[in-house]
Amino acid sequence: MTLDPDKRRAAASLFSRVFDLDGHDERPTSDRPLVRLCSLILLECIASRVSDLQLSLVENKGVATVQLQGSWKEMMNYPAPMHGAMVNRFKVMANLDLAKQPTQEGELRVRGHGREVRIRITVRKEPTGAEEALLHFPDDVTDR
Repeated sequence: MTLDPDKRRAAASLFSRVFDLDGHDERPTSDRPLVRLCSLILLECIASRVSDLQLSLVENKGVATVQLQGSWKEMMNYPAPMHGAMVNRFKVMANLDLAKQPTQEGELRVRGHGREVRIRITVRKEPTGAEEALLHFPDDVTDR
């Protein structure tokens, strides 16, 4: 079985897609607020020159922490039920498997604040069964 050329191009574009955070060019979907929130979090990380972003569940609430100049700081809290959806959003952006696995690594490409950035992502399962996501921003973003 072979894919027709249009389907092959569409499939290939998933693996090379750059998500435009400035324009929020995503298709309207039922989870658009979540897409927008994840985009805004990434934009804030790029603007603030953080080196890492971590999403985890702590005491039944979602917590986003960032590493800035060697220190970890809490960026925001969010409802625990949103945690899985936020981690999955970043997994989709990095073309990772949505099924929970012990550890997955990948890369997502975004355009924000007028530049394209490649962000490394590691998603791992915590002892509680929830997933934790760690996004590492390249040094040229943090050294600007």
